[in-house]
Amino acid sequence: MIAVGLSEEKVYHYFERVAEEIPGSSLSVACINSPNNVTVSGDEKSVDLLENKLTHNGIFARKLKVNIAYHSQFMSPIAKRYLRSITKLVEGTHPPEPITMISTVTGRWIDSHTVRTPHYWVENMLSPVKFSPAMEQLTVKSGSKIWKKLDGSHRSHSKVTFLLEVGFHSALRGPLKEIMKSPKWDTEIPYESLLVRGKSPDESLLGSIGQLFSHGYPVDLSAVNRLNEAHESHKPLCDLPEYPFDHSQRHWKESRVAKRLRLHDQGKLDLLGKPSPDWNDLEAKWRNHLRIPDMPWIEDHQVSTALATATVNY
Repeated sequence: MIAVGLSEEKVYHYFERVAEEIPGSSLSVACINSPNNVTVSGDEKSVDLLENKLTHNGIFARKLKVNIAYHSQFMSPIAKRYLRSITKLVEGTHPPEPITMISTVTGRWIDSHTVRTPHYWVENMLSPVKFSPAMEQLTVKSGSKIWKKLDGSHRSHSKVTFLLEVGFHSALRGPLKEIMKSPKWDTEIPYESLLVRGKSPDESLLGSIGQLFSHGYPVDLSAVNRLNEAHESHKPLCDLPEYPFDHSQRHWKESRVAKRLRLHDQGKLDLLGKPSPDWNDLEAKWRNHLRIPDMPWIEDHQVSTALATATVNY
């Protein structure tokens, strides 16, 4: 197998040139990694000749350290045996949340019933990996730009906000960067890989989980921090010495208004706010800032600018 820096369409021209010198050449596209990168499978003689022709023309070509032409007809001799070994696929445990999946065999969305079909996995072994077409199915635009459908199927195609590669040595980082240059990807999507070459697996794993948490994914950090421990309750240490805080210098500075708002014993009222710092019992005044996050219902109400900024006197 060999990685080639060409599109699927352009690499076929080199297949024809190899076939002219080696009749019956068995070259085929094994994986469509990105719009301008594919992986080719074939017999060793044909792969070597293809590499020479590509290198001679200044085109990226790198042989992979594998001895089997995966995702090609070279896998056909074991197809029937493989089919017999997985004929009794059963449905597993349902995940707590619905999971959508895009097949790299068809390059389209796929349901759980098809995934449990033995013939699907045989086809997966023989067919090229359509990674780039599958990535094109992802929705990366904002919700307002998603085309709504009457059957509600658009709800399953939620916007992608993070890409996590579960594999070896961030092999898909390069293809993903090229795919994300497409006009469809109108925003930069964060990417992490669980395993990175030359980096401790513990460090890369925990780093990726930390990035997920930082981008708003509901990660159970208590479970992450106890990966190597038995499930047992932990008790806090209550007999540790007190920390010797240094109170000789004050670092907290606040205005008179802020201090009164913070320390006044009267709570904040939704509309009035809190009593003015210059409170006078004979001329009561309140101070407030109306914010939609604090009171979402005010978003549907419109108040004139003059009234909104006026001081309320009682």
